[in-house]
Amino acid sequence: MTGVLAVLLTFGAVNAYLAGAVRLGVALARDGAMPAWLAGGRAPYRSLGALAVLTVPVVVWAVDLDLLMRATSACLAAVTAAGVAAAVRVLPAGRLRVTAVVATGMSAVALACCGAFLAVPAVLAVVALGVLKALRRAVLPAHDGAPSGGCHD
Repeated sequence: MTGVLAVLLTFGAVNAYLAGAVRLGVALARDGAMPAWLAGGRAPYRSLGALAVLTVPVVVWAVDLDLLMRATSACLAAVTAAGVAAAVRVLPAGRLRVTAVVATGMSAVALACCGAFLAVPAVLAVVALGVLKALRRAVLPAHDGAPSGGCHD
C-alpha cells in the first residue's frame, strides 16, 4: 500500500513539474528568451517535444540518480531563494516583509547545504543571461550614430 501511494504521489509531482516546464518554455518563447517556434500553436506540443528531446540523454545515459537529485535540489533552492529575496524588495514594510526576510535567511541556509552543487544553478544562470544578451543584440538594430528622427531609438 505504501508503494502504491508513493507512486501516485510521485506521479502527481512529476506531472506538475512537467506541465510547469512546458508552460515555461512557451512563455519564454513568447517573451523572446527562447526560440519563437516553441510558442507556436494552441497547444504546447512543441515545448513538450523539446523537453522530451532534452530529457532523453538523462534517461539513456542513466545519469546517477543521487547526482541528479542533488543538482535539482540546488536549482530549486536557488529559485526559492531568489523568489523570497525578491519578495523582500517588493513587499511593503510590515509583517509580510518580515516574513520574507526570515524566509530569505532560511533559504540562504538551505543554499549553504547544497555545497558544490550550487555550481549547477550558477552555470545555468550565466548561460541564461548570455542567451538573453545575445537575443537582445540580435533583435535590436545596430546603431550607427545617425539620428533616427524618432523619440525613441
